[in-house]
Amino acid sequence: MFGRRDRCLLVLSQIGGVPYQQLAALTAGDIDVTDGTARVSGAGETWMVTASADPSGCGACAVTRWLRVLNLAVTQPSTRAIAAVLKDAKPVTRQSPHLCRSTRPLDERTLAAPLLPPIDQWGYEPFPVQPLTPHSLSRRVRDLLAGDAGAHP
Repeated sequence: MFGRRDRCLLVLSQIGGVPYQQLAALTAGDIDVTDGTARVSGAGETWMVTASADPSGCGACAVTRWLRVLNLAVTQPSTRAIAAVLKDAKPVTRQSPHLCRSTRPLDERTLAAPLLPPIDQWGYEPFPVQPLTPHSLSRRVRDLLAGDAGAHP
């Protein structure tokens, strides 16, 4: 779960160029993934992450994977259900389908949820779901880029 959220964070901040202040304010409904492009809208601006040829390195697919986990966390707030889905997920390879081309919608409750919530060491998000702060997001990106996947806010 951490990996999917953190990869989405890296994609949006580093590839998409979304500022941390905006990332902290985004909800899942601020992201539209259509035809291989993740469009992020916030504060009157739009950022885009387009699909790459290889699904295993596709930024738009990474955003889609996180949105699907977030959808589960909001609609079925059970770490057991989320763990089962993640455990049964097939590894992403060059031959995997591009999830960023999927048309599966998110639940309406998920659209209002903060995009990047904190996750505790047991895999729980706060209830109600709260966003990470801009400072926490920037610190997490700094740690990930330095190769430190350790502590999870």
